Amino acid sequence: MNKKIFGIIAAGVAALGSAIIAVPAQAVEQTVDVSVNVEPFIYLRTFKDVKLKVNQSELSGKSGDFDTINATTTGSTLIDRTKPDFGTTVATTISKDITELYAVWGNTPNDVKVVVTPVTGKNILAGPDGNLAEITVGESIGDSQKKPNNKTPFVGGIKLNISFQDDTGADANAVAGDYTGGQIKVDASQI
Repeated sequence: MNKKIFGIIAAGVAALGSAIIAVPAQAVEQTVDVSVNVEPFIYLRTFKDVKLKVNQSELSGKSGDFDTINATTTGSTLIDRTKPDFGTTVATTISKDITELYAVWGNTPNDVKVVVTPVTGKNILAGPDGNLAEITVGESIGDSQKKPNNKTPFVGGIKLNISFQDDTGADANAVAGDYTGGQIKVDASQI
């Protein structure tokens, strides 16, 4: 009896196996297109702070002279107290070069333009004794528009114009000390 059961099972397995092999496999194949879109990028590097120094020669052409009334002192001769001629004019506005203010990298196929402007409301710097300095941006130095690459940046800067003012906002001679609170914005955009 056991042999009959094993025989039936063996015959069933053989029939099932041949049926599985005999059934044709169903398969479908299709190709799919693949595309990749790389978005353009621009990377801008600049400085956190710009700290410029204005020296005496930038404000006037002279740093001293001799007393024209009394060329010699005997030890008790009074010195001339007439306001000196500091040069043809004492500058109330100067321009300072910031030759390298930014570097731009990117992979964009188009030019990138860099524009530097004072931040609205941050173009007036507070100075000593209520004196002020107004900043404006002059011409560009170096590259301000170019097609960047991701290996070598294009680099540029600006001329920063500084107009010194008294506490009423009228043009005035620069007072020695720190003028703070100004900000400029460096904007790089694809054109």
